[in-house]
Amino acid sequence: MTIYSPQITVLTPVLNASKYIVRCIESVREQTGINVQHIFIDGGSTDDTIEIIRSYGMDVLEKKGSSIYEALNFGIIHAKAPLVGCLNADDIYSSETVLESVYRAFSRGGCRIIYGNCDFVDEYGCLIYRLARRVRTDSWLARLRIFNVSHPSWFIPLEALNLLGGFDSSLRYIADCDLLLRAGSSGVAIEYIDQSIAKFMLRAESASRTAAAQAEIEYYLKRTLKLQFGLMLHKVALISLYGFNMRYYLFRALRNQSNNATSGN
Repeated sequence: MTIYSPQITVLTPVLNASKYIVRCIESVREQTGINVQHIFIDGGSTDDTIEIIRSYGMDVLEKKGSSIYEALNFGIIHAKAPLVGCLNADDIYSSETVLESVYRAFSRGGCRIIYGNCDFVDEYGCLIYRLARRVRTDSWLARLRIFNVSHPSWFIPLEALNLLGGFDSSLRYIADCDLLLRAGSSGVAIEYIDQSIAKFMLRAESASRTAAAQAEIEYYLKRTLKLQFGLMLHKVALISLYGFNMRYYLFRALRNQSNNATSGN
């Protein structure tokens, strides 16, 4: 029997994800022309998430009580492929050839991050807005912006992950952004491919974490750029990323309206 070494490792942290996990599993399994190691790290599910994953003949690493980034760091230890990506339990890849395209770009040589476009969708798969932009991650503007590339749409060499020490798990919301920025500052090259990579699901309940996430962003800017009032500058800097993407600004306006209505009750 021939055993094929994986070319890409996909890490998926899970916690009570039974509603979405089948879509995620099948999205990875349907990838063509590529050998994929799909690692699931469970933070202590009490539903049938683990049973569903195992019904596909796949193993689950258990890391009870872990945060998303603690779970990802645990998964990195078990990664066997030279290139690593992360896919949330409720996200999927945009097509069956995504990972093949990513690995083809990576295999041209050099230790570099490969990234592409990301579609942000609702629970029905309808497009909310698209992030499609070539960016630099080694500039002051990128550090101020923090958000530069959506997490499921970029892949980092395992070599670079190990050198950088993985994700900073003291950050609960933006450790993926921090890792990308640290990679850029450390001289890791980054290559853009103009292709839709993933569909990132935006769910209503994620809005409840907005205040905590904003507080972490403000703390991060103070820590990295020594800015005492950087949150407003951060929001202005995001305009350079989204440009005239009116779908994005409409989404933000509607979300802010919803948050204000909720806080007023």
